[in-house]
Amino acid sequence: IEPISFKSYVQEIIVRENLNPMLSQADQKLITSRLGDEIIHRLSRNLIIMPTSICASVLLMHRKGISEDELTKQVDLLISMLRLRKAILPAACNNPKICVTKGTFHLNETVGKKKEIFEPRVKPKVDYKNILLLSYYRNNLIHHFINEAFISCSLFEFGQSNLGTEGIDKKDLWEKVQFVNHLLRNEFVIEKEMRTYEDFEAVLNFMIQTNTLAETADDKVVIHPEGENQINYLNSLVWPFIDTYWVTFVFIFSLVPSKFVQEGKILEKIQWFAESLYEDQIITFYESCSQEIIKNSVSTYYSDGIIVKKKLETISDGVRDPNVYTLSDEYNSEDKMQQFFEKLSQFRKSTLVKTNSMGNIRNPLLSDF
Repeated sequence: IEPISFKSYVQEIIVRENLNPMLSQADQKLITSRLGDEIIHRLSRNLIIMPTSICASVLLMHRKGISEDELTKQVDLLISMLRLRKAILPAACNNPKICVTKGTFHLNETVGKKKEIFEPRVKPKVDYKNILLLSYYRNNLIHHFINEAFISCSLFEFGQSNLGTEGIDKKDLWEKVQFVNHLLRNEFVIEKEMRTYEDFEAVLNFMIQTNTLAETADDKVVIHPEGENQINYLNSLVWPFIDTYWVTFVFIFSLVPSKFVQEGKILEKIQWFAESLYEDQIITFYESCSQEIIKNSVSTYYSDGIIVKKKLETISDGVRDPNVYTLSDEYNSEDKMQQFFEKLSQFRKSTLVKTNSMGNIRNPLLSDF
């Protein structure tokens, strides 16, 4: 990786964007942020995708187990997808069988094998850390697919019937993609973001060229007959993040009307809530209980003005921290929160809990406020 000259980089960005860091603290922060992004972009471009990441990525799609032959087949397909996206791969990936052998060997503590079937090694409430470790390995390759994953999960918001023969209008799809892109903006540092409709079209055209999607005669989008496997894979990358944001939103929904939660306890409470929903099979992915993603989701909802920070004027019994989160005036209503909840729920893998049963999820929380 070519070193970055801090002096040259700063001078270039000052001239390009007309900044004055000597007088403006905001400009200082902007330069620091841009430099951080540039470092991450260079690291991502030069990151070698190891067999552990490839195997973990496939195993997390098959949590109930996958045969060695099928694992090898899926790994081979994923290697082909990575090559199309110009990922850097080691020599072991030239042969999918060697890739599987090396990958599963290094994942030995997190993966079990019974009668030629590989599966994540997980016992309820004991080995969930194995899922988190597998997701850590998987996340090393997400940057190669993330824009496509945003499009893929947005497709399902339109319903199964439109994914087949009817097709989805591209501009309607772009509107949904913008929602997901904005929602998960704190999760990924994307070098080629879909900032404009033209950016979106470029990614869409790539998905069409690679037979993930297809165009109808009236210029709508459908899933390509050969693209189901790719779509399932892309969705598996982003659905765990969406579930975290869904859980966090359900939690803050319980602040209606005018309740609060202490700032120092909100992450712990949401994580407990997420794990409870996972145990009840309301959310599918244990990695959705990650406190790091929960932290990002709280930050996102705070930045978007859904929740605000306040300082209590009087301290009640049992409340030690006067700094609290509560709903903003705009969102402190059942109707407003319900509208956002319904919109967000459409992007999940499956809405096992219907909208009209929201109270069943929220009721266990109410005693905490």
